[in-house]
Amino acid sequence: MPTVITDFPIGNPTGQKPSVHVRDVTNGWDLYDRDADVASEYPASIVKLMTLLLAREAHDEDWSTATVTVTQADVTQPPGLNISMAGLQAGDVLTWGQLAYAMIVPSGGDAAQAIARVIGDEIYAAAGNAGSSGVARFIENMNAKAAELNIDAIFTDPFGGSKTFNPETP
Repeated sequence: MPTVITDFPIGNPTGQKPSVHVRDVTNGWDLYDRDADVASEYPASIVKLMTLLLAREAHDEDWSTATVTVTQADVTQPPGLNISMAGLQAGDVLTWGQLAYAMIVPSGGDAAQAIARVIGDEIYAAAGNAGSSGVARFIENMNAKAAELNIDAIFTDPFGGSKTFNPETP
C-alpha cells in the first residue's frame, strides 16, 4: 500500500513531539495523523532540494557549461535570519552544477538565492515582463511544483530560512 508522509518526524527546538501525517495515496485515506495542522520547524535542506529540482528542470541540458554570476544580493544575509552560506562572493562565476554543489553540500543559502534569482528572472522574462521579481516568481514556481507533486507545503524562500511549515491538509 503506497503511503505519503506529508510532514515527516523532525526535531523541534521546543521539545514538543513533532507532527506527522501519513496518507494512502491510492485512496486518499489518512492512516495516521498527529498534530499535522500545527506549524512546525523543518530542515532547510528540504527546501533546498525543491530549489535543486527546479534548477535541474530549468537547466538540465547546460548543467556543466552555462554559468551564473553571483551578485551582492545573493551573498547578503536576509535581515533577521542566520542562514548557512557556502562562502560565495559577489562576482563569482559558477556553472549550474557548481552552484548546485555549493547549495547542497555546505547547505549554501547564498547559492540557493542565486539559483532562485536567475531562474526566476528567466521565468519572468519569458512571460514578457521586466523587473526584479525573479526570486518571488521562483518561489511561486516552488509552490506550484509542490502542489503538482502533492506535497502539502508552502515555501516562502529558496533556502529554508523562514523555518515555518504551513500544512495544507485536505
